[in-house]
Amino acid sequence: MSNKNMSNSNSILGMWEDEYGVLFSIDKKTLIKAKPTLELETYCIPDGTEIIGENAFEFCYSLKEIIIPETVSVIGLHAFIDCHALNKVELPKSLKVLRNGAFQECTSLSYIHIPDYSIYEIPQDAFRRCKSLKSFVIPESVDTISEDAFSLCEGLERIILPNSLRYIKSTAFMGSKLNSIKIPAGVIDIGNHCFSCCSSLTNVYIPSRINYLREGLFNCCHSLQQIVIEGRISIIEKDAFNRCSSLQSIVVPLQYIDYYNREFPEYKNLFSTL
Repeated sequence: MSNKNMSNSNSILGMWEDEYGVLFSIDKKTLIKAKPTLELETYCIPDGTEIIGENAFEFCYSLKEIIIPETVSVIGLHAFIDCHALNKVELPKSLKVLRNGAFQECTSLSYIHIPDYSIYEIPQDAFRRCKSLKSFVIPESVDTISEDAFSLCEGLERIILPNSLRYIKSTAFMGSKLNSIKIPAGVIDIGNHCFSCCSSLTNVYIPSRINYLREGLFNCCHSLQQIVIEGRISIIEKDAFNRCSSLQSIVVPLQYIDYYNREFPEYKNLFSTL
């Protein structure tokens, strides 16, 4: 499906309006706002659009698919928030910036693709409560997954993290359905409660550059059985493993076993060696 050329102008407001009532800037480079009454299931954003504005498609409950051209470089704050029927999104290679909460509460979203070497951050709340997402590939070039980026994604079972990743912020995956997670070797910090309430999580691999296991990191991960730590952790903060009732072993390098037993005696019965 393709949209007809934009034909109407509003000289008072300084905006263009297409035949579906979607408002654009006068130069047609910024999509400003689609009316919540937009009844289309598929909408094709016109070629030449560079910015999808803040809250642009908020409450467009009928929208199932959005086609974004290879001219869009910015998707604004909460651009598609509460588009409950939206289920498929292919983001363009031209994308450089994805703002906070862009797809928050898109509860039917089951497929989204972000090209490698486009954005550098999965922003705060980007996919929060996207309950139908089952798997997600974080593109190469992303170095930060921000707060609540995938929190309360109750169907998310599988995540592939890129080698470019350095930071995973607080509550990034809280309440998701991940069953295992391998943190890439380049990651240097994981935030508080990052995997809290991931009730299906069974196995975790933590690379050598991680020095802190922060507060509530695996809080209420009732199925967690094994954690493999490649390096030497300096601090295990409060409630890092709180209510991990199935935890059977924390595997650490042989050369550090005495250190771990001495520094963290409360977990001595769990430590074993690689």
